[in-house]
Order: sequence, then C-alpha cells, then structure tokens
Amino acid sequence: VVRQMLADIDAAHGRAGEKRERYEVSREAMKKLRSHDWPGNLRELLGWLERAVASAAPDRVLREVHLPAE
Repeated sequence: VVRQMLADIDAAHGRAGEKRERYEVSREAMKKLRSHDWPGNLRELLGWLERAVASAAPDRVLREVHLPAE
C-alpha cells in the first residue's frame, strides 16, 4: 500500500512522460509506519506520506525524521 501511494504521489507531482527515480522508505521509517495504529486509516497514511515527501525533497529516500512525531 505504501509503495503504491508513493507512486501515486509521484505521478500527481511529476510531468507527463518524465522518468523519475522511485521513492524509497528506510527500514526505520517503515517500522514506524507499521507500528502506528492508523485511526484515520488510508487517508491519514496518505497525509503522512505526502508530508514526508515534501520534507525529504529533493531526497527520494523517506526516513523516520521525515514522518510526523506522533
């Protein structure tokens, strides 16, 4: 689910036909994502990922520091 959401975020912000590297999620960041209860479900996850992408730019690797502190 996370990888698909990141691909969708990338597609929404990219240019048509533009070849870009994929986003990657560090092991620590993925561990944090998996440990969260997700009371807001997929909408909350999408919000977290959108903020992480903005925070990490121009880096394409999302790290724990890019995720909300919650």
